[in-house]
Amino acid sequence: SDTHSYKEDIRVPEGVREVIGRRLNKLPAECNMVLKSAAVFGRQFDLKILTTLIDDQTTEQILSLLEEALTSGMLVELPAAFANYQFGHALTQQTLVEELTVTQRILLHARIANMLEEMYGEQISEHAIEIVEHVEKAETVLGTGKLIRYLIQAGKQALAAYSHEEALDYFKRGLKAKGDGPIDEETAELYHNLGLAQMAFLQDEAIDSLSKAFDFYAANGLIDQAVAVAASPLLALPGTPSDILTEMCE
Repeated sequence: SDTHSYKEDIRVPEGVREVIGRRLNKLPAECNMVLKSAAVFGRQFDLKILTTLIDDQTTEQILSLLEEALTSGMLVELPAAFANYQFGHALTQQTLVEELTVTQRILLHARIANMLEEMYGEQISEHAIEIVEHVEKAETVLGTGKLIRYLIQAGKQALAAYSHEEALDYFKRGLKAKGDGPIDEETAELYHNLGLAQMAFLQDEAIDSLSKAFDFYAANGLIDQAVAVAASPLLALPGTPSDILTEMCE
């Protein structure tokens, strides 16, 4: 999405970085630090997010630094809401991110993830797509368990929005993060949802993914989950899950 449009593994060309760097150097050091925090958050951000992220500046100080960035053309103000901003160019955002050390980036991503969790509270799963990229980039700090939970939620959010390709990507990343250990309930959930996403592309792998989930649920007596998988049109074949389910329920 456009809010997270920079890729940390694709570097800004040297000449472009020098030009942007020269413009950034004309701004006060505090302004650069504020912009770097904003850049790690995303292409778009608002004042509320920055005041939560930056401890050593008051709201008034941050606003005044943002005014300088607006005047210099580094930022543009979005008309939709109060104190809503966007980097004038994605390369500006990326240059700022590249000026941070890897450790600084990871800690900022972790901080942003924690801030979003606090901000959204009970509704956090509805915002999984917004938070998952930060959790992934701060996996070393926040842990793989948390990353997998958010990848599942983000995948389900994408499925619900019929963004099947995005959903495929989230569930595959979840399985990769799980590693090669034995299948557990979380892995089965990933396979079930991956199968649902694959069905949209009529992929042969869908049957394989759904069967893996079904076999785990059936073997562990998880009847509700097994029924949910068996309800998939791809598995409604003679001599498959429905027969096993009948035996389980007797």
